Order: sequence, then C-alpha cells, then structure tokens
Amino acid sequence: MKEIPECYVEESSLEYRPNINQLVINLVSGNLAACNKFPDGIDVNVTLGEVNPVNQLNFVPPISRTITNFNYKTTTQLYINNVPDLSAYKFTQVFVEIYSYAEITTISINKFSESRSSLTDCFYANTSINIEPTFLHVHLHATGLCQLQITHMANLQVLSSGEIIDFPVSSNPDLQQLKLNYAANVAFDIVLPGAYMYLWSASVIKSRVQLDNSNSEIEFQFNSITFESVSNLFTVQELSRADGGFYVRINQNAAVMSTFVSSIGLYDSFQFRVNFVDHAFVLSRTFKQFDPTNQLYFINCSVGSESKECFSQHQLMQKSAASAVLELVFYQDQTVLKVQKTELAVKQSIFQQIIINKNGIAFVNATEKITSSNVKVILSKVINDQIVLDQNCVFNLKEVIIDWSGKTLSQNERLVIKYEINDKQYQSIVHEVDWDDYQRMTIVATVIGAGSTIFCLVVTVIGVGRVSRNIKQMKKKRNNVNV
Repeated sequence: MKEIPECYVEESSLEYRPNINQLVINLVSGNLAACNKFPDGIDVNVTLGEVNPVNQLNFVPPISRTITNFNYKTTTQLYINNVPDLSAYKFTQVFVEIYSYAEITTISINKFSESRSSLTDCFYANTSINIEPTFLHVHLHATGLCQLQITHMANLQVLSSGEIIDFPVSSNPDLQQLKLNYAANVAFDIVLPGAYMYLWSASVIKSRVQLDNSNSEIEFQFNSITFESVSNLFTVQELSRADGGFYVRINQNAAVMSTFVSSIGLYDSFQFRVNFVDHAFVLSRTFKQFDPTNQLYFINCSVGSESKECFSQHQLMQKSAASAVLELVFYQDQTVLKVQKTELAVKQSIFQQIIINKNGIAFVNATEKITSSNVKVILSKVINDQIVLDQNCVFNLKEVIIDWSGKTLSQNERLVIKYEINDKQYQSIVHEVDWDDYQRMTIVATVIGAGSTIFCLVVTVIGVGRVSRNIKQMKKKRNNVNV
C-alpha cells in the first residue's frame, strides 16, 4: 500500500454532533494529482485522543467506516454515522486515515468543534394538523437531526391559546412508531383520539415533544391547520358591500346540501361568520337554526358588538379588494360539532346606490369617472340566476335610457344587477321590491361609493328629492328585518 502525503492540508477539521451520534470530517484539499488515484470505494479510520490528568495521550478505539461515493476532486465532507457517545471526552488530537487497497493518506486534525442541531429542526416545515370531529390527524416529516432525543420521547403535547393537551407515547401506537422509526426523510401520520373541533379557529397550533431523561423539549409549529369542509356545497358564493353592511349570497347545490345537513346531527345553534382574512376581522351572527334554502344574508354593521370594526372594514373594502371566507359553525351545548369553510368571491361596485322602479333604473353616486359610453347591464334573480334584463345602455353625465317595457317582477323579488364599466365587472344586490305605488321608486339597491350622479331611466328622469325620500323610506323598512 502506497502512502500519499498531504492530500489534505491542516485547515481540515472535525465536527462532533452528539445529538445525532455523528462525526463530520471537513476536508480541505491539497490539490495533489497523485491523490486522484483513490477509487470511489474507500475506508476511513478515525482515531481520537485526549490528554489524561497525568498529561498522557489516550486514544479512543478507532472508528472505521466504508465510503462508497468518494471522489478526491469533489468530496469535501465525510459523514461518520452511528458513532458511540463521545460527550465525556475532550479531544486534543485526531488522526484520520483514508485508504484503499493500494493507497493511503493520513490527516492530522487539530481543529475540533461540537454542534448540536437545533431541537426546532427535528421536523421539516411541512408539518400539518387536520382537525376531525373525533380525532386530530398530525403529519410529521422527520429531518433525522434529533435521533438521540426522540428515543427518549415520553409525551406529545398539542398547544393552542394557552391550552395544553397531552398524548402519552405509551398509550398511542402511532407515537410509538415515531419513537422507534424516527430517521431522515421518514414521514409519519399520527392519529390523536378526542373531540377537539373547537381548535378549528386557531390561527396558531404548536406541538411539543417531552423527553423522559431530562427537562429538554422539542417544540415546533404546525404550518398547516385544516379541517374537513364539503366541496361544491354552493354554486354561487359572493360577498357584496352594501349601505351600512354586507350582503352574502349563497346559492346551494341541492344534492350536496342535503347530504351536508344530514351530517350535522343534533345542534342547538349555528354561527354565520364572514372572516376578512387580510385584516384579521370576523363579522358573525348567531342563529338557532340553519335554513339551507336561505340564499341571501344581509349583515348590518349597526347591529352587534363589533359595529365599529364592521364600519372600519366597510371603508377598507371601498378602497381596495379584500379576501373573505364564509364560516358556518354548528354547536351543541356550546361545543363545536361541525365547521364549513367556503371562500367568498368579493363583488364590488362604483356606485353608492342603484334605484329601480317599474319605469326605470337609476345609478347614483359613482366613485370614479365613467369613461365607458356603452354599458352592458344584466338584471337577474338571486334564487336561480334567471335573467330579467340583458341590455346595453348609453351612459352620460345625467341619464341613461333602457327599454324596461314589458318586464314584470314579483313583489319583494330579490335581484342581482351586473354591469361592466371602464372594462371592469361590477355587481350589486337589489334588496327591496315593493310595487304598491308604480309612480315612485320602489326597489332600492344600495352599493359602494360616492361621486358623480348618473341615472338609467326609461321614460322620465326621476326627481332627486323624490329619490331621496324613497331611499329613506326603504332604509327604515329594511332596518326592521336585517341582522
């Protein structure tokens, strides 16, 4: 066997990682052509020495490993796994031998370090927890950096909003598998039995592994918190800003809704929540019963304890687009039974009010200058999207003419009006129908904005004073029925 000196220089170093029982040899090449003779398969001997109390150098028995992917030009680190516990030693000298059947080189290392991988890095960032009615489903993907610690795992804790839920390893087969089989890139799916649906609204859930041999703990945060929600429950799910509140329009998928209602079970109340996720604000109302046929909810900002925050969100939505989620939460004796989450499509308008009567449509108070001269207007029913009117009309600073003749609507019909202005799509809810007096405005739709006044009429331009009086009458009537 031929010895080749100085394949590596004295800047080479050794790192000991006690929590994963690993040595890492950091190689700094001497760039010698003769060292290129080493094959892919080599053996490594590591001899570690320390000075004893009488100033004698004692050596630990050599640690030998076989490396199968060695390349002198590109290999900069050698990993020696499953080494014995060396924590009690204070090494002053290390010799590393790299050899094949024909060549050998020796490295004398004088640089040592000890590092412990952070106990927050025991699992990859794709940790998740799924909340089911009768159990928690935890998904963990191991990094392999905490092998020694996990062997002493005694308890898994789930932490949320100051609450600590304990799951002993001794009574859970999935946790026992985690303890026995923890290794790099191994994924674990763990079922933790219990009724914990109340955790559904938590923005942060953490977990902590308690060890039986010390006060050490491994803590990490779940980066994904989910629970089962029914898909395709609604064919339409929309949020619109209205005068003094918000409209939520939900057209149900009848077949899916029937199955969903059956799955709820016995409950004594449900909460209707609009979660404005961008601004961390939830607008909620509580009801005794869930009516699956109700397709339009109006939430009045003047009602409820969160009135100030509601009006603030009302103004924010006027200035910029928002993200919103509908949350239906069912309770029995104040215990959460079931939760349904559905993302809402946020619809906006550039008008403060849209007013309709038997003779015409008035668009009132625009928030921006109207550059479109030809505007497409579609009026349809809330319940089934049946189109009542689909027509282009010409906008100017004073009025727009639409042929409204021959159109009939039922009393208290609920309508959706859609229109495209300045190459943008807008939508509003018509919330009031009253045909008692055909000579005055009887359908009022209150929408976003303030600014220029524009009218859409059939025969005559309606007086502003009369419009104002009727708006006040409709508002007064509506305030007696909204939530």
